[in-house]
Order: sequence, then C-alpha cells, then structure tokens
Amino acid sequence: MPRLLALHGFGGTFGALAPRDLARLAAPMGAKEIICLIAPNRHASGIPAWFSGDQSPAGRYNGWSLTEQRWAELAESTACATGRRPPPLVPEDLPPADPWADWSDEGFHESWRCLEEEWRRGNYDGLIGFSQGALMSVLFTQLLSKRRDTAGEAASPPKLLILCGGFAAPSPPACRGAWPPRERLKVPSFHLWGRDDPIVANLRSRELADLFHQPCFYEHQLVAPNDHKLGSHTFPWPDGDTEAFKALRSFMVTRPT
Repeated sequence: MPRLLALHGFGGTFGALAPRDLARLAAPMGAKEIICLIAPNRHASGIPAWFSGDQSPAGRYNGWSLTEQRWAELAESTACATGRRPPPLVPEDLPPADPWADWSDEGFHESWRCLEEEWRRGNYDGLIGFSQGALMSVLFTQLLSKRRDTAGEAASPPKLLILCGGFAAPSPPACRGAWPPRERLKVPSFHLWGRDDPIVANLRSRELADLFHQPCFYEHQLVAPNDHKLGSHTFPWPDGDTEAFKALRSFMVTRPT
C-alpha cells in the first residue's frame, strides 16, 4: 500500500476536503497514508498557492497572475511600439495567450524547495494532486526524473500520480525546456475530473492525461458540498462516488511497480 503526499489546489484546499480530512480517503483508495503539504507561498489575498495564479473559469487560458513589474514591462513595450503610453493594462486587453505560454515564476522556487525537502525525508511512494497541485505534482515528477537521468540525482521520482481537476498549461517559466514533455510520461497515473467543472474545464484535464503513457481516468458527477460555485471542481469522497474509489483501488493494485 503506497504512502502518498498530497498537494492542494489554489487557495489551500484539497478539492472540497480540508487537509485534515484526507486520512479518510486513504483506506478506500488503497493507500497506506496520505499526508498533506501546505504551500509555503501566499497569494495577494493571503491564501496559499504553489505558484502565482490559477486557471480561469471554463478552462480559458489566463496565464499566471502578473506582478506589477511585469505589468509595467508590458505597458513600456506597448508605449515603444505605438509612441504613446496606454492606460493601465487589464487581462482583457492582452491578446489570446499561447496555450503553453508562461508569464510568471512567482512562488515556484519556494514551492519547489519545500516539496523537495518533504519528498526526501518523507519516504513517499507517490503524489496526489488537486487542480494547481496536480500540475505541480507532474512538474516535480518530470523535473526530478530529468535530473536523475542527466545529473545522477539520488532522490527517486514518484512511482505513481493521482491527479484530479488538473491542467497542463500555462506553466511557470522555470520549467521551460522540460515542459511540456517531448515524450509521454511513463509514470503510472490516474486522472479524475468533474463532468461539470466550471473552474478547470475537463478538456484541460484531458490535455494533462494525454501527456502520459497509458493513463487511467475517471469522470465523476459530484458537486463540491462546501461551495456549490465550484461545481464539480472537487475530489470525490468515498460515500459520494463508490465507483471512483473502486477504480482507484484497482489502479493501486494493477499499476506497474
């Protein structure tokens, strides 16, 4: 039975479940234990985040939150091109982003150090990530694998990933060159998404799953019990979707080791 490290979504929650509730997910999904790591960063509103920003509703690419310095750089470049300085920019003024565009590293390096330290000392087998935490889980696995292959990294990358409500882009600039991967990732992965997710459209979660070799996936129809505005942007719970946990247990048993 694997021991898992959980990475929460933007805002410090793990779906609709608080970190203290994760213990009751372990046995139903066939895990020995689930430990939640809280991101070391704080967004402008004071809530924890692995890196700045998050997806916009309906899966529209919006990039990461832009710092004031980056806004100033954008305004300056516009002024140089047009000969006049525009009014303060707002996101709607920007052209549609490249799906793989990356705008800000804010918070990423602090998160990486925190995650790497916990991974090295925690004797974990895999990662379970929700929303922004799902992307962080995959980035960590990919970059750790690359370092092991090119620099003799001693720490073993995760042996399995469980990802819910995740997305593949946009991504932090620090990962440029390693992300998106050139080849499908071979780590065993199980992907969940909500049918009616207004925060990360399920097509974005499918994009993430498509980066893996032989991914397992499951679509649930639950609605976040603590905040209905989140729709299906939630991790299933055992008495809400027994089939999801049957599928998870099957994945735990049959995955390559």
